[in-house]
Amino acid sequence: MTVGMEDYLSINRPKYGAADSKIGVVEVNAGEETEIISVVGRGVIYGGVLHLTYDSEQDNSMPVLEVDGKNIATLNFFTLNIYHLIVPGSYPFYLLYYDWITPRYAIGISGGITFEKGFRVLYREDYTKTPYVTCRAIYALL
Repeated sequence: MTVGMEDYLSINRPKYGAADSKIGVVEVNAGEETEIISVVGRGVIYGGVLHLTYDSEQDNSMPVLEVDGKNIATLNFFTLNIYHLIVPGSYPFYLLYYDWITPRYAIGISGGITFEKGFRVLYREDYTKTPYVTCRAIYALL
């Protein structure tokens, strides 16, 4: 039972520092998995976005989110679209834009993912194309 206002409103959570962002723009070679951004430390991901150049089909290629050395998200664009993963928080990546005709692809990075050692965003290119991949993540360290 709460005794007073201070007890009722107290929040027990880590004290994160100021929000920061990291951006990477990388040309990904065909058939390779390439790091786009990397952050080292302990903290939380607030969100982010990853998008590709508008000139190549990428249905089966995929973004990869690695947290503390473990892959936690590795669905390709086609699968994100088929399962209609468009709601932030429904999966570590969610679909922002998917158009295989134009072709244009963009995904969001869900917020609230904590990390103890760091995180990396990679891109696995499964076609014979070499797209430019841009990723920006917003995060805070303890």
